[in-house]
Amino acid sequence: MKTRRLAVPGVSFRGSRVQGGKGTDNFNNKNMAKRETSKGEETANAVAQVLEELRELRQEVRLAIETATNAPYKVLSAAELRQTMGISENTLRRYEKWFGIPVRKIGKKKFYLEAEVKNCILTALQFWKD
Repeated sequence: MKTRRLAVPGVSFRGSRVQGGKGTDNFNNKNMAKRETSKGEETANAVAQVLEELRELRQEVRLAIETATNAPYKVLSAAELRQTMGISENTLRRYEKWFGIPVRKIGKKKFYLEAEVKNCILTALQFWKD
């Protein structure tokens, strides 16, 4: 019975000793590691993208529920809204124009519904993102 020798790149069989080393390999471990890393990165990127989309959908559903329910809305005055958002009077006025935030006036005072403000800003940001 004849023994069959397998050809392994970079390794030579002489007698009973196997000669070859890490430096003489034609097989490059670095390229394989890069391929594995890139596949891992692709998977991580896909998972991150799915999680981001899920978070956006949750936000949209939450806003839809807030605006659709008959629960009493939280009414904010202009001063309360500015303090909550951490913005100035001029910035609030600009946001009213840019985002189309609905305002209710009683005399000279302005009032806003919290759910409507959130909905307008998020809608505008989604439009800007797309």
